[in-house]
Amino acid sequence: MRWCIAICVFLWLSPPGSCAERVPLAREGRALVQVVIPPGASAETRRRAQELAEGLQRITGAEFEVAAKGEGICIGTDAEWPGHLPALKKELSPLLGRDDYLLQTHEGGVRIIGRSDHGTRNGVWDFFHRLGFRQFYPGEKWAIWPKKGELEIAVDTFESPRYFTRKFFLPGALLRSEQRAFQQWQVRNRAVSGFNLETGHAYNAIILRNPEHFEKHPQDIARREEGVPMKLDPSRESVLRIAVEDSLHQLEARPDLHTVRMDPSDGGGWRTDSPLGSPSNQTVVLANHVARAIQPRFPGRKVGIYAYNEHSPAPDREVDRNVIVSIATSFLRGGHTVEELAAAWQKKGAEIGIREYLSVWSWDRDLPGRSRASNLDYVASTIPRFYELGARYWITEGSANWVAHGLGYYVASRLLWDFGETREAVVEDFFTHAFGPAAVEMRTFHTYLAQENRPLLSDDLLGRMYRTLDAAYAKAESPEIAARLDDYLLHTRYVDLMFAFQSASDGEKAIAYEALVDFVLRARASGLLNTVAVVRGMTKRNRNVSTIVDWKTLVNQPPDTRAFSREELAGLLRQGVADKALNDFQPVAFSTELVPVEPTPPASAGSGGPVSLRWENTLYLHKPAGQGAFRFEVKGGEIYRNRGSIQLRLYSDKHALVDEPVATAEVPPDQLAHSVELISPYEGIHRLEFNDGGALTVLSWPEGQRVAFPASPDQKATLWGQYDMVFYVPEGTRTVGGYSENPHGTVEVANGEPVFDFRKMKQAGYFSIPVPEGAGGKWWRLRKARGAKLLLTTPPYLFHTPAELLLPAETVKELPL
Repeated sequence: MRWCIAICVFLWLSPPGSCAERVPLAREGRALVQVVIPPGASAETRRRAQELAEGLQRITGAEFEVAAKGEGICIGTDAEWPGHLPALKKELSPLLGRDDYLLQTHEGGVRIIGRSDHGTRNGVWDFFHRLGFRQFYPGEKWAIWPKKGELEIAVDTFESPRYFTRKFFLPGALLRSEQRAFQQWQVRNRAVSGFNLETGHAYNAIILRNPEHFEKHPQDIARREEGVPMKLDPSRESVLRIAVEDSLHQLEARPDLHTVRMDPSDGGGWRTDSPLGSPSNQTVVLANHVARAIQPRFPGRKVGIYAYNEHSPAPDREVDRNVIVSIATSFLRGGHTVEELAAAWQKKGAEIGIREYLSVWSWDRDLPGRSRASNLDYVASTIPRFYELGARYWITEGSANWVAHGLGYYVASRLLWDFGETREAVVEDFFTHAFGPAAVEMRTFHTYLAQENRPLLSDDLLGRMYRTLDAAYAKAESPEIAARLDDYLLHTRYVDLMFAFQSASDGEKAIAYEALVDFVLRARASGLLNTVAVVRGMTKRNRNVSTIVDWKTLVNQPPDTRAFSREELAGLLRQGVADKALNDFQPVAFSTELVPVEPTPPASAGSGGPVSLRWENTLYLHKPAGQGAFRFEVKGGEIYRNRGSIQLRLYSDKHALVDEPVATAEVPPDQLAHSVELISPYEGIHRLEFNDGGALTVLSWPEGQRVAFPASPDQKATLWGQYDMVFYVPEGTRTVGGYSENPHGTVEVANGEPVFDFRKMKQAGYFSIPVPEGAGGKWWRLRKARGAKLLLTTPPYLFHTPAELLLPAETVKELPL
């Protein structure tokens, strides 16, 4: 947190001492100050001083001497330069202040003083940042050192991070060189925390570290069944005892260990008849016991657990003050939100953190717009919001593909220290420093990666990516900028090959897989592709391919000697531009003012549904005058029965508090049909927000009730399985343009004549259907469709029957009902 920073604009307005002294550092390639270490400086302080001198030389070309006396840039810890840092807040453990540092110019020079070695290191890299240095992604090509023959600085600030823990971890193996580069990125972006929170799943590790104990006490494991995760039984004294012994051994072996992991193993396997009660209660009993037992020998050390999966709800007992509960932002049970859980766990006495998922390779495959890291609005809004909820520790999982996610990681690294930095300023700084004259083109390129723009994987998207890079290369005025564009080209080619693999038929999978793996192995030298995840993940999840290389051996292998030459990269770019055609239609925007219409030609109403839905959906309903309630039959839990109740919330814009539902309902996921009535006092359009946590729900409704399923990139229903639906084509429409997630289904006009067969597409992508004469101003039908079918030139809504049409008012020529 920034306590004080003063910038003098009008000296006469400022009281004495409020302006930071401006200190010259170099002029005309000559150092004007020396780097000063205290007498008896520690080895770590000496290393930081040398790092500082070398960095200043890279910027100015001047040699900066490191001396143990005199004035200049004084560097070290609070213990080495006492009397300059404010006292640590009394309520904080010394472990929580280790990141703090002072940057201060004065008449005699500069002070870079940390509360610990961690703080000094943070201060050095903040000092370089203020001089213009940037490390946006890992690797030397992304280390941007300014070149300034004349250098000066004015600063007066004491810095303390908003979050005590700021941790990025990239699961899976990395090359040793990639590990070093990632570690360097963390150091240079102040993302190596002075307080090291470890909160991973621990029960299995405790069992494996103590085989003799569990052979002697087999009942300490709640259930021993093949395929069921092993859970400890904290109701047993022997479990409490071995957990404490194991924790003390870990703390003795690792002086840098600030927390002991005590989170349960992943998955199920809980003792359902435990006298302690719920999984959350069982988790907290063990965590509390360990937290109290370690304090006499290791005061200030903490225990880390998650609020996650079956133990995400708060317990019904108090939580020890030395237990940190990291609330997961996914895999929550019981229909709870992060906000609700933050309040509930703190009410029980817990300190809280956040367990984030900015990228998970198995979810997003490093593809455009799939990860939270690619949604900069999400990153920039949640970090301060979680802090307001009380979180002081932040950990995220990520994927080691930096073009896909790295800008989100970088924005996060800045905001975890200072909410005063806006997302816009950080992003503008990134494009300006990384791409110079090609910044405009690269801003455009990132719109193709951004989750908030809902990019659709297709030849059109790839064509735009290749063409934008081509324009950026034309403006690259230096080899350094061109080298950074090379990383973006390699990522684009990766997306191209992954799209080809996902679209390949079973008989073509092996060839597409070989091309993908061969490419990522050759591209490893860039250090910015998640090579191990591709090799491991694609082999694991696809039975139609054989292993080309054992992913476990990749860590010890040097990068492929067949790295891409400049000529090959230019060839990839030319090929991409030539091969990827752009759409032949322009999307059309429609209003959200929906009105009911009679279908043309007329059609029998029929009953609504059944329709299968998963996850979160927003449906649109219409209540005519005289209708008492909206009625549904809901049957949930068709795949999973442990995802919590199915939630239904009904909203009306006519309600004075538009963000509060006018009616709600919950249905158990028991695979039984339940009748639901949602009563609203308002007529007209309503929206129904539905969430089943992915359990799969079958929804039906009575004849005459209108239900619209959105089908646009911004909002789409997650229809599951095969379905038939209708949509409306306004009169005057020349082309029905859209996007299909897969090649399944057909399109018919109102008289049943087929006009398009998705099976001929062979892969996901955009489709374009000329409108036959006389077929406009009528409903069309999707037959045997699967996945999302998005409508881009017609009103983006699907209906179970033509009698349920709800359309944007500007498209309607028939009289409203």
